[in-house]
Order: sequence, then C-alpha cells, then structure tokens
Amino acid sequence: MKFNIKSEFEPTGDQPQAIKQLVDGLDSNEKYQTLLGVTGSGKTFTVANVIKEVQKPTLVLAHNKTLAAQLYSEFKQFFPDNAVEYFVSYYDYYQPEAYIPTSGVYIEKDLSINEEIEKMRLSTTSSLLSGRRDVLVVASVSCLYGIGNPVEFQKNVITLEVDQEISRTKLLHMLVQSLYSRTEADFRHGNFRIKGDTVDIFPSYADDAFRIHFFGDEIEDIEQFNIQTNEVIEHYDRLNIYPANMFVTSPDVLQGAIRQIQDDKQVTSNIYVGGALMLPYFTYDIPDEDMQGEVFARPEQFIDQTKGALEYYARLFKHKKIFDQVYIAGWDPLSKVKNFKMGGNLQNNPPLFSELYASLGALRFFDKNNKISENQEIFHIGKNPSNNIIWGDIPKVSSELDT
Repeated sequence: MKFNIKSEFEPTGDQPQAIKQLVDGLDSNEKYQTLLGVTGSGKTFTVANVIKEVQKPTLVLAHNKTLAAQLYSEFKQFFPDNAVEYFVSYYDYYQPEAYIPTSGVYIEKDLSINEEIEKMRLSTTSSLLSGRRDVLVVASVSCLYGIGNPVEFQKNVITLEVDQEISRTKLLHMLVQSLYSRTEADFRHGNFRIKGDTVDIFPSYADDAFRIHFFGDEIEDIEQFNIQTNEVIEHYDRLNIYPANMFVTSPDVLQGAIRQIQDDKQVTSNIYVGGALMLPYFTYDIPDEDMQGEVFARPEQFIDQTKGALEYYARLFKHKKIFDQVYIAGWDPLSKVKNFKMGGNLQNNPPLFSELYASLGALRFFDKNNKISENQEIFHIGKNPSNNIIWGDIPKVSSELDT
C-alpha cells in the first residue's frame, strides 16, 4: 500500500515550492535539509506531502513526548489508511535509586510502566517487520536505545493460514515460545485461551483479538473479534502473530549459549549457583523492662522448626535434596543486638546480626574451596557471646549439624 493523504486541504503559498525542493534534495541524496516556518504555517502538512511523494518508510524524531504525541495525532489524520506508529518510552514515572550524603537518605528505585504505550511500541515493531513500505514512525529519542534483537523477533513470528495443517498442541507451544501466556481468567494483552476446538489469541500490539478455529489438525477459519462484545470484525485467509515481548529469544540461541558455557572450562570452573531461603519459623522474646531496646533470638526456638520446614519442602518437591547447603543463623547463648538510630554523614550505625550472618553464609558458600556433597548439609552460623556486634566481627561456623 502507498502513502495516501486524506485531507480537504491542498498545498498553498510557499508549500508547493518547499515540497518540491525537499523531494529534489532527497532524490539527490542531500544529507541535511531544513524546513523553516513559524508556528501554524503548515510544516507538518508539508512534510506529509513530502512523505507521499517519496513513498519510503519514514522515521520522525521529536525531542520530547509531548511534541511526539502531537505529531503522531496529526500524521494519523493525514494517513488514516497507512501504518502510522508511536514509539516513545513506556515509563510514566521513573525514579532511579539515589543516596543523599548530607541527610543520609537512600531513595529506592521506583517506576511505573504505561501498558498502552508498551502496546504501541510492540505495534511499531510488528509493522516494521511485516514487510509493509507504508510505515511512518513518530518517536522520541528513546528509539535510540536497544529494543531487543529484530532477527530473533522475526524468527518467532507465527504465520497461520486457512486450511493449514498444524496441530493445536503445536500452535500452543509456538505461542508459549513467543512469550504468550495461557489464561482461563482475565483475557489480557499477551494471553491466549482454549475453548474446545478454538484458540483465542490477544496480541500485545492490537486492540482486538483473533480466534483460530480447528477441525482436527487443520485450521478451518481465522477471525478477528472484539473482546468486549465478542462480535466478529473480519475474517482472514492468512495471519501473522508477532511475539508478545520484544526480548523474545529462539531455542537455538538459548541452546547455543548453554553449550558455550558448558564448553568453557574456565568459566564453568568459577561459577557457583546458590539460593537462600528465609524461614519465618522462630519468634523473638519480648524484652523485660530492664532490657528495653534489645532483641533476643534463641536458636533452640527455631532450629527444630527449620528442619521441619526443610523436610516439608523435600516432600513437596519429591526430592531428597532440595538445597545444597542450608545456613541457620543464631548462636547459643543468646544472639543479641541493640536497637540503633540512623547515623550521620558517615553512616556509623551498627549492623544487624542477621546481616553479618547472611554475609558469612554467602562468603562460605561461594568460596572456591567449598565442596558440595551429594547430601544436603546444614550449617549453624553465629558469633561468640558479646555485648555488641560491629562490622569487624566475623561470626564462626559450627560443625555440621546432623541432617
């Protein structure tokens, strides 16, 4: 399909001359051209006419989201039958993590993603990979950042045709590989559902869903429908389903990466994979009046419960060995730490004993001399009796407990 302007206006004044000069400049491979004009002089309409004359996929860059949204709206009106897309950052709000030394305040990273803009970004990617030539993308500078591998995205495009022989199970596997999720509840973008001999697919880049009708292992019909009213909008003889996420990866790439890691002896000899499980099966004694501001934890109050929890997980997953090594924090006599206030600029506040214990467990587990046995091992981490805990303390590890 070609770019075709739908407008009741025609170029007037200086616009025809500007359009001709810009088109001639593009034909002669001019690298830079500038269109000058005051606000309201019809610069967008002039550029739209240039796009119509050149008939090439076009990228329109704006320096902020506000201007990009305005240009997208105008180009959408000029080219209603063409693929006019909108590609900007999908963050409504983004607060990077920060630390303010003067006040000792740490600000955690926070963000909010706009699902509608994320859908439009996927729609842009799908249009560009569809092979259409009438694609106009209005974008902010965020288009300069990586959006995944287009080759991998293209590999995971699912092409369906009426009378095509394909089992329903194979189609479901292909959808999962393209990062679609099966659901029987809310039907949202990026979901698919199964009802008898039909498969409903709600692409992440579209406003309507598609229904694939099967007769045995053959596609009988493909239709587009409104998810709110279930009304059929259009029937298709051929349909491309694009991945639900830009960062899709094909199985051959994953297997290749796994083989490369396995073949690299230097890498595999220095990689340790571990996990941590915090078991909330112990309680703290309520301090007496004389011990206000201090917290106590008795290992004998939670070691048995912890072992019970590990046995529960073993039965739950039907494996004898769930964790390579388990570290239980605490020491007898009592592990004690005083409450503390936030420090000043130097942050000289004492640590929590749990932080020290966790650090020691991690150091021991990732030590190159740590040998993983076939049986699950349980270690008891604590420190010698002391009135205070400071960062210089190094807790010791007791002998292995009976598992």
